[in-house]
Amino acid sequence: ANAAKKSWISPYVGDCPATLLADINSHVMAAYAQGHGSIGAMIQSSGTGKSRTMHEIARLVFTIPINIRSTSSDDIGAPYPEPDTSVREYLIPSGKVQLRKRYHCFLRATFELVEEEFSGLCLENEDRSARALHWREHLSSGNVRETLYHRIVERAIIVRDFDFETNESFNKLRDVVVSKDALIPQGDLKILIYFDEAHTLAAETAGPTNYDTLCSALADIGDLTHFVMFMSTTGAQRNLGRPQHEYRSSRAVAPRTILPAPFTILPFDIGPRVQYKQATFETLRSIKHLAAFGRPLWHTMLAAGASPTSLVALAKSKLTHKNESLSTSFNARGAVIPPSKSVEELKEIVETTAVGIRVMIEFSPQREKARRLQEEMATGHMRIAFSIPSHREYMRSGHPSEPILAKMAACTIYEENVDMVKVISDLLQSDLLDKDERGELVARLLLTLAWDKAIHTLMSADQFPSHGVSHAGGRAVYSRPIPLIQFLTALLPSGYLELVLQSTPDNRFGGNTFGEAFQHAYVHFTHFVRAGSSDAINPASSLAAFIRGMAFQSCSGHPVIDILIPVLIIPKDVATEPNFNVGELTLDKFHRSCMMISVKDKENAEMKNYTISAESLNFWVDQDTEVDVPYIAIVMQLSSHRVPESTRTLSTLRAKDGHARSTNESGSSTKEHPRYSIIISGCSSSVYNVISPDEQAMYSAMLGPKGMLHEHHYNNEGTLLLLRRMKPFWNLGSSCFDWVDVPGVDVVPNIVETEYVPGVSYSDRAVIIQGDDGTWDVEENNAADIWHDS
Repeated sequence: ANAAKKSWISPYVGDCPATLLADINSHVMAAYAQGHGSIGAMIQSSGTGKSRTMHEIARLVFTIPINIRSTSSDDIGAPYPEPDTSVREYLIPSGKVQLRKRYHCFLRATFELVEEEFSGLCLENEDRSARALHWREHLSSGNVRETLYHRIVERAIIVRDFDFETNESFNKLRDVVVSKDALIPQGDLKILIYFDEAHTLAAETAGPTNYDTLCSALADIGDLTHFVMFMSTTGAQRNLGRPQHEYRSSRAVAPRTILPAPFTILPFDIGPRVQYKQATFETLRSIKHLAAFGRPLWHTMLAAGASPTSLVALAKSKLTHKNESLSTSFNARGAVIPPSKSVEELKEIVETTAVGIRVMIEFSPQREKARRLQEEMATGHMRIAFSIPSHREYMRSGHPSEPILAKMAACTIYEENVDMVKVISDLLQSDLLDKDERGELVARLLLTLAWDKAIHTLMSADQFPSHGVSHAGGRAVYSRPIPLIQFLTALLPSGYLELVLQSTPDNRFGGNTFGEAFQHAYVHFTHFVRAGSSDAINPASSLAAFIRGMAFQSCSGHPVIDILIPVLIIPKDVATEPNFNVGELTLDKFHRSCMMISVKDKENAEMKNYTISAESLNFWVDQDTEVDVPYIAIVMQLSSHRVPESTRTLSTLRAKDGHARSTNESGSSTKEHPRYSIIISGCSSSVYNVISPDEQAMYSAMLGPKGMLHEHHYNNEGTLLLLRRMKPFWNLGSSCFDWVDVPGVDVVPNIVETEYVPGVSYSDRAVIIQGDDGTWDVEENNAADIWHDS
C-alpha cells in the first residue's frame, strides 16, 4: 500500500495525458458543433494507469474526480487512490428510490458546492491551467476532498429536483472556472468529470442500471463544453462500452446522439531504456529488468520501494486472483472468487489466461463466447484492450510482451499443474480460436513445453535455483537464457540429438558440425509476439527480443517462415578465455543468430521447392556479413501423410548426403551464412520429446481437418454425399457437376504426398526426423472420402 501511494506521486513518464486530452477535446468540439453526447468510457485492464493519467489531465483542465470503488471489490493488490465512500453510498442506494431525481440532486449539489469551494481559493488572476492545477492540489491536501464530498451528499439529500436548477448551477460553475479566459474557443473543453471504478454502478438489473440512469441525468446538462468519463476494468465492455443501441437511458441514447468509441490508449513500456552494451545475462534474469516492460504498475511499484518478492506476489494475484503464497494450490481458499463465478469457472479462465500469455492465443472474433472470454480476461486477468471500434460490438485485445507476466504465467502453469495441451485442445474443439493458424499455435505450444522442460531439467540438476530462492534473490526462474543444445535436448526425443549435433551446413561444402557451431549458443523466450510486417525481423530486433525473453510469430501470410527464435552465440575466442563467466558478458559481445521455423500443418503441403534462406529474407544487416554466423532452419511438418514402408523402423532420423551447392554455383554474390537444417515430419511422441503417447489423440484433434462436412452430425458416406450435392462448395466430381456433360469436370485430382528430398529442397545435409509406426503420425479422417468423389 505504501508503494502504491509513493508511485502515485512519482514523476509521470510519457505524453499520454496530452494525447488523451486532445482526443477528448476533439470529441467535445464535435459535440458542441453537432450536438453529440458528452459521455465517454475508458476501458482497460488493471495496472495500466487509468487513474493516474486522468489525475495528470487534471493539471491542465478543471476536473471533478470521483472514485466509487466498492470496499468489497475483488480488485486484488493495493488499489489506490482511496474511494469516495460517501458519494458511492449515495449513488448506489439500497431499497427503492426515485433514482433519476436522486442523481439530479447530486449533480446540482456537486456543482453548487464545488463552485463555492473553488471561488474561495481566489484564483481569478491565474491562467486557466494554473487554476486547474491549484484546484487539483487543493483537493489532494489533507481531508479537503473527503469533507467536500460529504457536504455534497448532505446537500443532495435536501435540495429539490429541477432540471433547470441543475443546469443553472453547472453554468455558474463553468463561468467561474473559465473567468477571464476570453481566448478559449467556444467548443473547447472547460470542465472534466470522471467516475473511477465505474463498474460499481453497472450491476445488471431487470431494468435500467444505476449507470444508465446517471448517464441519463448527465445528458440533461445543456452545456456541451464538458465531458464525463467513466473508467473501469471489470465488466467494462459489457456494461460501459456496449453498443449504443443497447443503452436504456433517455437523451444519452437519442438517435442523434453519437457516443465516442471507448478510450483504451494508456502508457506502456515507460521503464528506462535498456543499454545493451551494459546488460548481461545476470541483468536479464533480474525481476527489476522484467518489471521495466509493460504496463506502468510494475516499474512504478519497484521504483516506489516495493521488494521484488512483493512484486512477484502482486503479479500473481493480478493474474490468478490469489493473495496467498506462491506454493498454494488452486482452490476456493486460495483465490478471491468474484461473486458471479464458481471456483471451476475461475480456474478455467486463469488457466486459459496463463497459457494464452505463453503461447499467444488469438481468439476468433466471430464467436460470441470468444468475445465474452476476452472480456473476462481483460476484466480481471490482465489482458490488454488494444482497441474498441465505435460500434462497440467487440474489442481487439491480447497479451502484449510483459516479461514479468509471462514469468508468472509460467510459474502458475507449473504450480497449478496446468495441462497446456488440454487447454489449447479444448479451445480449438470449441471453435474459439482461429483455425487457420492452428498449426502455428501447436508449434508454439511444443516450443513452450520444450522451454519449460529444459528449465525444469536444469532446476532438477541444481544448475538453477528453485522458485523461492530465485524470487528471494530478486531473480526470475523461467526468464533466463539457457543453452540452445539444452533446449533442443528437451524438444527432440532421447538419442536423436546426436545426429543433429553431427550434421553440417546444408548450403556449403564442409564446415563445422552443429555441435561445434552452437556449442556456446543460448536462447531466451518465455512468450511469443506477432511481427507486424515481414521486415520487422533482423539481427537487431532479434537481440531486442532476446532481451525481453520473447520469440516472434511472423506476420500473417508470411510466405516462408512462421516463427523466429532469437539466438545469441559467444565467440569461441571469448568462450575459451580463462575464468570466463557467461553471466558477466555484455550482450554486445555476442554474435546474433536465430532459429527460423516454418510450420506446415496441411497433409498435402507442397515441399518440393521449399527452402528457408536467411539471405533471401534479408535477415542479415551489413555488419553481420563480416562474421560467418551460423543459423538454424527448421521445418515442422505437423500433418505429415506418408506411405508406410515395411523397411521403416518405428522412427527414422537421418542426414542425407547429396550434391552440395556452393555459393558460387548459385550465381549469387550475396554471402551465405552456414545454415543447419532440420526437418521434423509428424506430430507424435516419436519425434517430439514433449508429447506423451496418451496426448497424441489431442494433438490429432487439434491438427485434424475441420469444416462443415467434418462437423455434420450424420457423417455416414451416403449422407455426406447428399450434403455435397446441396453444393455448399464446389469440388470436381459428380456431386457438383453431374448436371452438365463437359469433359474434365468429373476428374478427381490424385493428391500425391511429397517426401522431403534434401538434394532438391534443402541441398545436401538436412537432418530429417520422421516418426513412423506404420500409419500417419497425425490421426486423420479419410480426406478422399470426405472431400472428393470417388
